[in-house]
Amino acid sequence: MKFSPDDSILAVGAHDSMVFTYDVANKFAPKHKMRGNSSTITHIDFSLNGEYIMTNSLSYEILFYSTQTGK
Repeated sequence: MKFSPDDSILAVGAHDSMVFTYDVANKFAPKHKMRGNSSTITHIDFSLNGEYIMTNSLSYEILFYSTQTGK
């Protein structure tokens, strides 16, 4: 789990290789369900401006997602 630099988004990496984002100001309402990793998420990091999420997985993949679109 990791918060965006401005603490407005919480990103959660799941064992089922999904990344879920939540809107902190709106009582942690779900925002996006991000697919693409082929194995368990091991690390999540945000860009400095909070617009992108980078994930690492057990299969050594590095994927990037937009926090605005979830793609």
